[in-house]
Amino acid sequence: MQLVKEFPIEKRYGYVRVSSKDQETNYSLETQREQLLKAGISAENIRQEIGSGTLLLKDRPVLSKLINNELKKGDLLVVTKLDRCCRNAMAFLELEMEFKTRQITFLSLDLPYSEDRNMHSLISTIIASIASFRNRKTPREAARGYC
Repeated sequence: MQLVKEFPIEKRYGYVRVSSKDQETNYSLETQREQLLKAGISAENIRQEIGSGTLLLKDRPVLSKLINNELKKGDLLVVTKLDRCCRNAMAFLELEMEFKTRQITFLSLDLPYSEDRNMHSLISTIIASIASFRNRKTPREAARGYC
């Protein structure tokens, strides 16, 4: 991806996450890592976590440390899917605002990317809202036997 190549390799970071220990062994983490490596993120700059995407940032120590202690102005954070980072639209908006304030670029490989930063923000926000909606809806559907 062209955007990733615009950043020096030491300024590129990746984050992978699965929700449970069961998913740790089904190649999901490895698949995410491979996608980030293919995108140009070095292995030593990929952070990995096991925990729900619905948890608050403060309750996700790896992502919290990455954002608060490691990422600096001019860095790039890449995830394979937006829901690896957030499943709550408000939490995503807060995170996006922090990235903008600190001049950190955020990229989700599953989203179309626009060079127009405002358009990219709009796309990300819409997808985060859909993820938040699905996250709230899924427990009700499961209780009814729909999923």
